[in-house]
Amino acid sequence: MTTVANRGAFVRELSVTDVLELYDLRAMIAGYLCARVAECASESILRELRDFVDCMDRALTVGDQEGYFALNLEFHDRIAAYPETGRAGALYIALGKEVRLFRHRVLSGQESLAVSNSEHDKIVTAIEARDVQAARCAGSGHHLNGKRRLEERLRTFGIGVDEPWARHKSDTRDIDVALTRST
Repeated sequence: MTTVANRGAFVRELSVTDVLELYDLRAMIAGYLCARVAECASESILRELRDFVDCMDRALTVGDQEGYFALNLEFHDRIAAYPETGRAGALYIALGKEVRLFRHRVLSGQESLAVSNSEHDKIVTAIEARDVQAARCAGSGHHLNGKRRLEERLRTFGIGVDEPWARHKSDTRDIDVALTRST
């Protein structure tokens, strides 16, 4: 929602360019967040993160895609909410709200969810090892892989993601129609 003085509130529409940029920003911030958690995480935080991965695995096993998506959101927001992450965590959560619909559409199908959770496992394994650089790379890479999966879906339905001029032609309605058709 966007509020304009003396005009009211409007639903903000995102172009393909906007969405892809948000994925890039989230990737940068996620790398930072994962690195910070790797530096400072307590044993209880490590157990909590491992539990998230295990719960997402169980959701996959029973085919609970909606449950997986809810756990996925909670997992990422939890990493961002650790006190050690500071202002970057709040920015990450805010950016995540802007792309939530797109994340939901990309995270569909058992194969996509399995790949996503194997990436979560790499993030948690790096954090457990206190390997700051590996955690940074795994966190950032996970988000960039999500962006790649989104781009592949958009290309399938003829929505341009490669040429700068094409990125501005499609708005949120076009993207949502394409992603809805693909699920």
